[in-house]
Amino acid sequence: MISGKSGTGVKHEEVGTTYSQAERAPGVDLPPRELAAVAADALDAKQGRDIVLLDMGRLLEILDLFVIASGGSKRQVRTLAEEVDTRLEEHGRVPIRVEGMDTAEWVLLDYGDLAIHIFQPEAREFYALERLWGDAPRVSWMPPAADGDRHAVD
Repeated sequence: MISGKSGTGVKHEEVGTTYSQAERAPGVDLPPRELAAVAADALDAKQGRDIVLLDMGRLLEILDLFVIASGGSKRQVRTLAEEVDTRLEEHGRVPIRVEGMDTAEWVLLDYGDLAIHIFQPEAREFYALERLWGDAPRVSWMPPAADGDRHAVD
């Protein structure tokens, strides 16, 4: 479970450690687009809404992708963030920084090459990241099929 701590590391409560940027990706086994699909699948599994993947690579040299989603309440936004954290940790990834867990209006999970933005609807409409980064190509993503097979990511 991720804590609300922000800064250069995130404390994982069950193991009581803080990971630095250098420790963020031991044993990474998936490229950023596939990790983004894993994050989107996690959001979908917890009924995240309006899930969008943006290819930021040509616009921002510091990261490759944004995954943006909405939750209907503070509790759901936190649950979505925790599910993404759990799923990406299964692939050897822990966030460099987590912002916004205390208010859960807009939670940012920063994985270095991948940023997950989870909003409550009003905050998403106000900040309008999809409009702000309108030049970013959308990455094709489909929820997993009923049989659990992963869909291809373009």
